[in-house]
Amino acid sequence: MWSHKAWQGKVVSADGKPLRAYAGWCNAVEGNTTFYATPSPATVASWAEQTSADFRFLLKLPKPVTHERRLVGAEPEVQRFLQVMAPLRERIGAYWIQLPGSFGPAELPVLRRFLRELPAGHRYVVEVRHPDFFAEPGDLEDVLRGAGAEWVPFDTTAFFAKAPTSDAERDAWTKKPRMPRRDTALTAHPVVRYLGRDDTAETVAGWQPWVRAAAAWLREGREPTVFLHTPDNADAPALARIFHGEVRALVPELDPLPAPETVEQPLTLF
Repeated sequence: MWSHKAWQGKVVSADGKPLRAYAGWCNAVEGNTTFYATPSPATVASWAEQTSADFRFLLKLPKPVTHERRLVGAEPEVQRFLQVMAPLRERIGAYWIQLPGSFGPAELPVLRRFLRELPAGHRYVVEVRHPDFFAEPGDLEDVLRGAGAEWVPFDTTAFFAKAPTSDAERDAWTKKPRMPRRDTALTAHPVVRYLGRDDTAETVAGWQPWVRAAAAWLREGREPTVFLHTPDNADAPALARIFHGEVRALVPELDPLPAPETVEQPLTLF
């Protein structure tokens, strides 16, 4: 996501290293690109070089593991993926198991077995989208607690609260899942995804429950990670910093985010 075109000249300079610039705005990233393809070892090494030891990657397992094999017989792919990512070392905040919307409660034994067989020494988080998990969450919570894994909610309630008003919102309206808000943490490291609107005021109003939840988790000694999305994500890094500031107003001992580097605007002819 750090190469997002809308961030050129705002978050990252056109000739700079985008991940290094992004890491000056936020201290964690949702590793969505790894869902579509496992990067080369050289690429992973460059990620480590561009970030400090306290930066965190939450990396999605590849699509063939979660969506094509549906966690069955995927051990070789998982092992290769973990080996490629190993140079990130302490920067790996968690490995992210994002499951398809068709993966329902009937497949919980598959998930339990998959989690049980994953290599120890790593943190794992699971994102589900089947509505039956939210109607009756107890069985999934038991499976995740048994494996020490976290449930990643994707809160889209604010986005779907009213009809779309822009091209970006209309596009997201057809692609994003309609997910309820769920704020139960199972581990010491809860992870949240939140989708807002084009309108900043609506986005900020919709995330207020998460400001309170993140502050409460911090007071309990947990270390939450929150990822903020909007339909076009153009202002997501700046919004993330606003969110962090609102949480820090409630928990003053929370460390500030790093100071972003100044981005020089490219010269143009007109």
